[in-house]
Amino acid sequence: MNPTAMDYGVVPRIVKDKEAWLEEQDGSWRFYIHVLERIDSGIFVCLEDQAANGGTYHTQDVLYLVRSDNKSPLKSAETTTVFKSCPHLGEPASASTH
Repeated sequence: MNPTAMDYGVVPRIVKDKEAWLEEQDGSWRFYIHVLERIDSGIFVCLEDQAANGGTYHTQDVLYLVRSDNKSPLKSAETTTVFKSCPHLGEPASASTH
């Protein structure tokens, strides 16, 4: 069985149609995920993660999620696609705008 976010101590706080706010159980870390675009070969999502324990870590980037078949879990695949609604935060990235 594949591990879930809860196996890593991450719990959902708000879950809506195309977005979710997740946190570590102790509130020290936050994640925001929202669907940007779904295409036949996969799903583009925006993932933002941020330290909520007084730290300064804060990143955001586009992830491309794919699966090998309908029964497989989604896995991240490399992408250089950028969405204006999900600007890259963190280390510099070179990518084409979508």
